[in-house]
Amino acid sequence: KPSTASRHSLMTQHHRTVPHTCIITMVAGQLKADKDLMMGFHQMFLLKNVKDA
Repeated sequence: KPSTASRHSLMTQHHRTVPHTCIITMVAGQLKADKDLMMGFHQMFLLKNVKDA
């Protein structure tokens, strides 16, 4: 069953440039879905300009 309500809270975020005009971004925080308890999460993204792909 899909979640019907969610909340998130970002606690920290870090951004760094990396070679080849990319940016790596890490975010961490807390996530709550429906009636579940709040849980921690972290996710990392590698962002690149599509013109340089």
